[in-house]
Amino acid sequence: MKGITAIAWVTLKAAFHFRLFYLLLFLLLLTVGALPLVIKHDGSAQGLIQITLTYTLGFVTVLLGFATLWIACGTLAKDIEDCQMQMIVVKPVSRAQIWLGKWLGIMGLNAVLLSLAGCSIYGMLHFRAKSLPLDQQAYLRDKVLVARGVSKLPIEDFQEEMDLAIEERIKETIRRDPEAALRMDMDFLRQQVTTEVRAFYEQVSPNGAGKGWPFQLTSDVDSIRDKTLFIRTKFNSAQLSDEGKVFNLVWGIGVPQTPEYVERPMDLTEDTYHEIPIPPNSFDDQGRLMITCFNMSETAILFPLDGGIEILYPKGGFAMNFVKGLLMILLWMGLFAAIGLMTAGALSFPVASFTALAILFIGLSSGVMSTAVEDGTIFGYNHEQGAPKARWIDYLVIPMFRFFLYLIQAVRVFSPIDSLSLGQEIPALQVGQAFLQVGVGLCGGLALVGIFLFQRRELATVQVVQ
Repeated sequence: MKGITAIAWVTLKAAFHFRLFYLLLFLLLLTVGALPLVIKHDGSAQGLIQITLTYTLGFVTVLLGFATLWIACGTLAKDIEDCQMQMIVVKPVSRAQIWLGKWLGIMGLNAVLLSLAGCSIYGMLHFRAKSLPLDQQAYLRDKVLVARGVSKLPIEDFQEEMDLAIEERIKETIRRDPEAALRMDMDFLRQQVTTEVRAFYEQVSPNGAGKGWPFQLTSDVDSIRDKTLFIRTKFNSAQLSDEGKVFNLVWGIGVPQTPEYVERPMDLTEDTYHEIPIPPNSFDDQGRLMITCFNMSETAILFPLDGGIEILYPKGGFAMNFVKGLLMILLWMGLFAAIGLMTAGALSFPVASFTALAILFIGLSSGVMSTAVEDGTIFGYNHEQGAPKARWIDYLVIPMFRFFLYLIQAVRVFSPIDSLSLGQEIPALQVGQAFLQVGVGLCGGLALVGIFLFQRRELATVQVVQ
């Protein structure tokens, strides 16, 4: 570790020596201070959070991410091109120590910059919150500046029901026509049954029909007694022509025909998140809660299983939640640093920068790759003519796209900005998973590849073009 820490310290001092640290700090603080002044909010708590937290923290992440890529590419590639690396490798320090030391130094710089930017955002948020009306300050205190636990629908139970439905469908087909069972398209059958089961749980029929969903809240029931909980919901109309329409819904909270059961009629718009307060102690002694929605409109509506309806309950404070969010962003910076160092260890600075940006562009193109994987081809899918015949390049590219999507999803699932802006708790378990998947798994894998490429590079052949 002595060699690694020495290289890390030299890398960190170089950032201060070349005024890079002060430039980045100025840009970050300018973003935190100027962005909320340039973009005016509407005077509501939601508008304040959207600008002061969501936009500002997102912009800080983007700025620091691109800076990390550029620094990582430059600090190693430039040392090689300027023949400074040749003077280092002759010392009693391995190339693996040099690579890891560079990464550790960049991460130290990111940690300092992100901490200063985070403290500025935190202070700006509380300072500007004092200018809001009292009712909006209460909204901010109860729904945003808090860490709320989230209880979601048990999708795993629905998946088990889907598997049983598929099994029953296969048995029924075998009994009716054994030869047809042999010709059965299993992918099409699974998709069909999945659609039917999801529709059963997601769709609420019109004209007074209702649908109920069971929720299991926290096991520590005493921690949420006498406290107000919230239903967070977002639904879609079954008809595309109803965009922007207001739906009359009646929410039943608790077990029907019991003293604790209440109904709340509300007019809500589709494709918009709504939070509906739940009276204290509406759950039973085991922390179970039943939510029922009666659709009084003339059009069916759909509540997606993954995020269409959730229960929010108070669980912690905003400060620690904000720190955990910054830690997850720091793990993203570690991934960017590893990508930059990996490319710089094998390529010149311009080519390494271009390659690192290309890898980042691939990560932003997940929608295109996801469509190609679903269609099974990169040449497009015509639903009227049926699936096209796979070409030889599809057998090469589609598995690569699946692998890239797996890696992208392993990173994207740990996005803390939305959770912070919605006042949702970032569990410590999720931070631990992010550390293992992003910090150890992805960064570790890139480090092994980067060190291998750096060790294989012949430094004596590097020439400086005059």
